[in-house]
Amino acid sequence: MPTNSDLFPVLIFSPGANSGANYHSDSFEDLASHGYIVLAIDHSAAGGVVFDGKVRYTSEFNAGSAAEANPVLADRVQDFKFVLDD
Repeated sequence: MPTNSDLFPVLIFSPGANSGANYHSDSFEDLASHGYIVLAIDHSAAGGVVFDGKVRYTSEFNAGSAAEANPVLADRVQDFKFVLDD
C-alpha cells in the first residue's frame, strides 16, 4: 500500500470480446481495496452498434476472421486513445 496518499497505481481494464466491464466489478472492488484505481472501458463494439439502419458492429464476431475482427480491434484502439488522452 502506498504511504503517500497522492500516489495510487492506475489499471486500465479492457474486457474480453463480447463482455461488459460490469461482469468484473468484484475484481475491481478487490483491487480498489488494495489501493488501485481501475478504469474500465465498455467498448461500443461489445454491445453492437446500429447507425442509420445499418449494422456497424455486431457483438458477435469471428476472432479468426480478419474481416470481422479488425473493425472490432480498431474500435478498441480508439477507445484506449480516448481514455488516455482525457
